[in-house]
Amino acid sequence: MIALLSQQHGNYLKAYNYKRMLPQSSPYAQQLNQGIFSCDDTHDKKVILHALELLEKDKTDAINPIVKTTCLFVLHELSLKSFVTTIISQKNISLTLSHIANTPFCSTIITRLQKNDLQKDTLLLPMINCILAEFYYYSQRMDEAHALYKRISHYITTKNSFSEVRSNAFDACLSCTTDWTPNDITHLSSLCSNIGNYIQELKTTDPQKSYNIGKLAHILLRNNMINSSEKMSFIMSALKHLGYAVQHGIWNEESLKNILQLSEEAYSLLSLSHRSQKNYAVSLEERKRALECRSQL
Repeated sequence: MIALLSQQHGNYLKAYNYKRMLPQSSPYAQQLNQGIFSCDDTHDKKVILHALELLEKDKTDAINPIVKTTCLFVLHELSLKSFVTTIISQKNISLTLSHIANTPFCSTIITRLQKNDLQKDTLLLPMINCILAEFYYYSQRMDEAHALYKRISHYITTKNSFSEVRSNAFDACLSCTTDWTPNDITHLSSLCSNIGNYIQELKTTDPQKSYNIGKLAHILLRNNMINSSEKMSFIMSALKHLGYAVQHGIWNEESLKNILQLSEEAYSLLSLSHRSQKNYAVSLEERKRALECRSQL
């Protein structure tokens, strides 16, 4: 029976592999038939098979408890509620989910979570959305991650174990927001104690994100939302990102013009800051850089 079913569902695995891996005495033999062969998607079959292999291994060589929990959830032997509460109870939720995101189980779990019927469960739904947001983030689905992070912004600010989740939410917001609104800035403010300090610690990794940071910096400076003691270092950080955007991005004429205008204004502010501290030579150099940006417009 197993050999016949295996042949019907492709040649990617041989029938003897099933026999070798899951003898008739295996408690998961029935799940193999109901799980592997009840779906037509080759990826799902491989995922279920991988889960079964890990559970078989657990009999002789104990696997990580979270891995076991994940396998049982994939095989429908663990309820959605049990899986979610187990994940949320971890000391470092984001690290746990980053590990799962790098396994073959990720897309299958995302599908299961998306299909939940717990829209009215006010306690469990934020947990599900938090896990989904993290999976989206680690799968580079930034727009979807950002949308969910914003929806659960209040929830993810409630626990110390969510510190890396908040960091990811901050990063997703910077990556996805091209036109900053007061609501966006309020969202960022809820994720960290000091936006200015946080931005100064960010590395240049993506031209679009650096451009977004430059636009955000412009708004924060224009509205005096940066402490005077850190203003100069903040401007220099914004200029670092704007420079990176120019050098490494591919822009249309309008976007490039906007980046240069933002750079000009930032250099001008930096010049004024140095002048207020009587650093006249440095102030003059920054003013020259501002004029260089203007000349390229």
